[in-house]
Amino acid sequence: ATRVDTAHASLASAVSEGAEGTLARPDAPSGGDGFFMAAFPWVGDGRHVSAQDATTGDERVYRSVRLTEDDEGVAIASDSVDGLLLPHSPVGHESGQLALVSARTGYRHVYAVDVEARREAVDGERPGLGGDGVLQVTSGEFEARGDAGDTPTWGPDGDRLAYVTNEVDPGERHLEVATLGDGEVTDRRRFEDVSGNAVFPKWAPDGDRIACLRSGRYTPADVHVADAGTGEMERLTASHPAPALFDDLPEPEPVSFESSDGATVYGYLYLPQGAADGDDYSSVVLCHGGPISQMRRGFHHGRTYGHFHFFDQYLVSEGYAVLELNFRSGIGYGDAFEQAIHRNVGVVEVEDCVAAAGYLRDRGETNDSVGMWGRSYGGFLANILATKTDAYDCAVNVAGIWDWRTWEEWAIDLGPTNWGAGEASWFHNRFGGAPDSDDETVQERYRIASPNTYVDEMDTPLLALHGSADKNVTVEELTRLTEECVEAGVEFDPVYYPDEEHMFEDPATWRDALGRVTTFYDQHL
Repeated sequence: ATRVDTAHASLASAVSEGAEGTLARPDAPSGGDGFFMAAFPWVGDGRHVSAQDATTGDERVYRSVRLTEDDEGVAIASDSVDGLLLPHSPVGHESGQLALVSARTGYRHVYAVDVEARREAVDGERPGLGGDGVLQVTSGEFEARGDAGDTPTWGPDGDRLAYVTNEVDPGERHLEVATLGDGEVTDRRRFEDVSGNAVFPKWAPDGDRIACLRSGRYTPADVHVADAGTGEMERLTASHPAPALFDDLPEPEPVSFESSDGATVYGYLYLPQGAADGDDYSSVVLCHGGPISQMRRGFHHGRTYGHFHFFDQYLVSEGYAVLELNFRSGIGYGDAFEQAIHRNVGVVEVEDCVAAAGYLRDRGETNDSVGMWGRSYGGFLANILATKTDAYDCAVNVAGIWDWRTWEEWAIDLGPTNWGAGEASWFHNRFGGAPDSDDETVQERYRIASPNTYVDEMDTPLLALHGSADKNVTVEELTRLTEECVEAGVEFDPVYYPDEEHMFEDPATWRDALGRVTTFYDQHL
């Protein structure tokens, strides 16, 4: 959803037309030069910056364009990564400033770019993101973004930036405002009096207040407004009519443990009230989707994971210990953590999930029965954990991939319609090539990552739920799962929901689906 589709790219071309109606330059992605338009924020009257992503997925160039000069723009900054460059939309201000997020230091931080100063200071097609005209606003071993698609936002005056960071707590996000002047940060105010997760900050026109979406350790996401001067924050909406109901929810316990290769994996553990050593609780692991996502310390601002967090709390009330897992490939813990699955899908993150099951079995409050569930990428993990490993006693796949080769063939055909002009290549670059590549190494990566590779050895009970109108993971993945599990003679339970999307919409669907999940866990755990 963070990438721009072909229609929007065409719009970029349209705004490049001069007063005489002539096209200044084409921005609709043709693939001929290996780049496509990803974003095009205005930075003043007749001036914008085109952010162009390489179809290889590892490079971005920011070009300053003066429409009246009928030029193709001047490269003012560039960014690259040894892996996949996460989609990001830079934010412009009419004063000529541009704010963007980059992981060039190993963690995603906010940078402010003086566009005109950069035009004068740099030359070449890959000028990087350092030197005159660039100010690194945040720094350190933390991230300055609320979610994968989050962006900083300029105050009306153009000298203040609002953004969020997890500097205080890896699983929380606090609002911060930096005042810029003379090429440096002259003041910084953090809104950290309350725990929780702020995201998507937006300034009021008068510059005195900042609205954001915020969830807490015990409160679902609501709109909050912060006073930019005092730092006080007030909730404006009530997403649940009786929020006091959640006051007695279990405290999210931050946990970490080692995966098989020694890497540290993170998560938040929820135990039934009064749990103690010597108890005998069964456990459930939730794996998020994305995989560029992160479970938070408490409620999640996203609708999907807000729903899932609610259900996890229900499971806790029913006597399960629940671990909301942050496996490698997610955000919040630095670029190396996020890039760990590049050319390595279905390996390290699977080992992280195996380690999570072992961690739960070793806890003093729990027994040896461990199940898991996940949606989208988490659903893929359910499939591959059920087929490739015996780490879990049962697994629940919600809209997950069964065969990366067949799914990517579908995604490449429909990518420009569903996600954007470059999304298909972004997906198959995870593997180093398209599914029909002649490269044996690439073919082997697809084989290793695809759950159906191991279906003949599958002995973990699997419940698979999928909506027939899913535009992210085609329901044909469930059809193939069904056909191949039947042929292999293994235990599975498929459920189709007519006309449902990737995220179920109908409350009746949720009641049925989560009822089946509860029954499934009661049977196997």
